[in-house]
Amino acid sequence: KKNMNNEIHIVCATDSNYIPYCGVLLTSIFENNKEENVYVHILGTALSVENKMALYRVKDRYNQEVIFYDIDDVIAHNESLKQWNEVNKTASWSIATFYRLFVADVLPTTLNQVLYLDIDTIVCGSLKELWVEGLGGRAIGWVIDGKPEPNMKRLHLTNYFNAGVLLINLDFWRKHQIQKRCMDYLALHWQDLQYVDQDVINPILQEYDYKELHPKYNVISYFFLCDSYYKRFIPQKYWEVGREAMSNPIIIHYISSVKPWHKDCDHPLKNEWLKYLRQTEWRDLKMTNKRTVLLRLRLLIKECVKDIARLIPSIREAHPNPKNRWYSGL
Repeated sequence: KKNMNNEIHIVCATDSNYIPYCGVLLTSIFENNKEENVYVHILGTALSVENKMALYRVKDRYNQEVIFYDIDDVIAHNESLKQWNEVNKTASWSIATFYRLFVADVLPTTLNQVLYLDIDTIVCGSLKELWVEGLGGRAIGWVIDGKPEPNMKRLHLTNYFNAGVLLINLDFWRKHQIQKRCMDYLALHWQDLQYVDQDVINPILQEYDYKELHPKYNVISYFFLCDSYYKRFIPQKYWEVGREAMSNPIIIHYISSVKPWHKDCDHPLKNEWLKYLRQTEWRDLKMTNKRTVLLRLRLLIKECVKDIARLIPSIREAHPNPKNRWYSGL
């Protein structure tokens, strides 16, 4: 029997196109946290009754909770987001990526902490330790991003964190009006955002006291790279904990544009995602290639040219073959 005090509150954002992937995420959370009372707060716009019922069926299998928040009105009346959306309608970024910035204002004021998860994550272990340890009054908990130096330089920051997994102090965000500060920043810098919401949240939240989480709570693809790539893209002080995270992931984050639901995904733990997919009603999901035939052909030709260039030792050392880019110890 569950202890009613063991509540964990998770928030994710989706639109109708991502419902199957949201279902996989929920399955992974519930499957690995059966002893806890998990509440998943889903931020969406115009989700159909059918979409909601499909996700309700997932939570009912595990006797957990899912709560929906339609934030159409919030988005419709936000001038900064409307301006960004008009310009970026054809971009690969969905406006849903900004929903995490509204959590403190949308969720009940009785909640003081929440774990935000991107839809392209899965949970592979218990979240209890992360949840109970909490933030100790700090604004946010997050994990360093891969290859952070160019973004630190671009945004004039001392660190650059990945925004796909965030432990959020809701009371702090409300008190310091973090949502308003983020929207003001977006209004001023919307033309310069290379990584959209992540480029907004990093400059704002780094002004406050934050907590660096162990990378096992956001194991991005960079942590799975072979040593020659790994040491170029991961700062040295994270080398040891990064390898720990890779061998014992709690949350896997598939950050590439090619996701595990694409045929051409070669992530070394793609099968982990597929394992949870097979436990859902979307198990027969039709996989398609993310890259077009033409793009895949161009990449193949490019790699053939590089293979010839790699006959020169100095080039081979500086540009290892991407076919061998994943860590062999997996």
